[in-house]
Amino acid sequence: MPTKTKQDPEIQVILAAIPALKDGRWLISFDHEGKIHTKPVPPDACVMTKKEMLEAINKGMVLDTNMLAEFAIATVNNLKSRCDYVNSLRPVNEV
Repeated sequence: MPTKTKQDPEIQVILAAIPALKDGRWLISFDHEGKIHTKPVPPDACVMTKKEMLEAINKGMVLDTNMLAEFAIATVNNLKSRCDYVNSLRPVNEV
């Protein structure tokens, strides 16, 4: 006959809260002591790798025109900043 395992009191609290949480999206994580932390996730948030995001944008990820323009501007500004930094490392007399 299988033995029942005792549930952590924190898990019991989470299970009791499920009805209140069911209409939202939640990030659940555990700290270094094993304590549970929950954080609401906005409805328009997504989790993906950098490569997945690039692929999604190239395959028509649903972004309004203004948001897509903001992505493009941020990317160009980031690239310019990196180029400026690399150029600042070169000796002045280098051609």
